Amino acid sequence: MFYVGRTYTATMDGSVLKFETCEKCHTQYVYRAYRRAKGSGHAPYYIGTASAEARAQAGAEKSLNNALEKAIDPVHCPGCRHVRSVAVRKERIHRAARTFAVGMLLTLPLCLFVRVTNLDESGPMLMTVAFVVGTLISVGASALWWVAWDPAAGRMPIWAVKPEVLEGAITIEAYQAILEEERQAEEARRTAQPLPPPNAYPPQAYGSPPPMPSQQGPAHPQPYHAPAPPHNQTRGPQPGGMNSAEKAPWER
Repeated sequence: MFYVGRTYTATMDGSVLKFETCEKCHTQYVYRAYRRAKGSGHAPYYIGTASAEARAQAGAEKSLNNALEKAIDPVHCPGCRHVRSVAVRKERIHRAARTFAVGMLLTLPLCLFVRVTNLDESGPMLMTVAFVVGTLISVGASALWWVAWDPAAGRMPIWAVKPEVLEGAITIEAYQAILEEERQAEEARRTAQPLPPPNAYPPQAYGSPPPMPSQQGPAHPQPYHAPAPPHNQTRGPQPGGMNSAEKAPWER
């Protein structure tokens, strides 16, 4: 039988504010938890692809809402640096389960290797022994997380929590101060006088500017007129010809 189809997947990211009270010093604080969720939808024989994609989006949204509702992050209390016990217990269970799964994934290939290398009557017994040993090792490594992972004592040997998660909590007073600053900034933006558009005030509103003096000369040059001599100066030649003062330089 020939079968075809298509599976759609969707991924959504989200965050939510978590308000907590420290069980040690009773300080009220808040932090933001981030989660990512996936959803899928299948369209058999490529029938109903749009509905399959919509189911993927709806599934991702539903999974994200559930994850955000149950989100508990191991954050330090801003007052005493304490981590809530429920967060520590959740992290221990999560890390122990992951360690056990990795151990079993390594145990199964080991059992197959033992069985292939021992094809006689002792093969099944040796494979059983390998499975039991691998399971015990996985359980022991998982149980170590209950002792080794303790944020209150500073013991986070492997896969430590990110610093931005551990130090992501602030007190309620600091959170309210941030909200007040944002409210004041929004109020200032709302009451600020908007700037006029570029053409709101035409030049006629301020009067026309005075004409600028022209920097260009006349269109046609005027003929040159020599200045008139003074009245007491003789224009004609003196007796005896031109004197040396009236001669040209090349005639002197």
